[in-house]
Amino acid sequence: FELLRSHDESLVDRIEEQMYDFFILARQSQEVLQTLLEVVPLEEWVVALKGAEPELVKAVASAMPRRQAQQMETIKRRQGPVPVSRVEQVRKDIMSIVREMAAEGELQIQLFREQTVE
Repeated sequence: FELLRSHDESLVDRIEEQMYDFFILARQSQEVLQTLLEVVPLEEWVVALKGAEPELVKAVASAMPRRQAQQMETIKRRQGPVPVSRVEQVRKDIMSIVREMAAEGELQIQLFREQTVE
């Protein structure tokens, strides 16, 4: 990527943006999601998960302590409809954090579905 970045930085940015799609969070470990839940405010998760795939919502909710999940539901009910542009922006903001933390070695992100063994 670095060689390509030296020739066309905007292309590399667009490729990385596609690689780090918000919906990859559904296939991350509980540990990764819990780390992100500590860094990203709950209110942002509520906005970002509006209209998200049920698999992703379930993955994030299952990584939360029960009380936090209940709090998220309360915020969601109170908040009501949100403009799509706001949802997309919050998702981009979260994925920027993910990319930054992955680049710094703070997160091990699984970009593609892959079989694993223990």
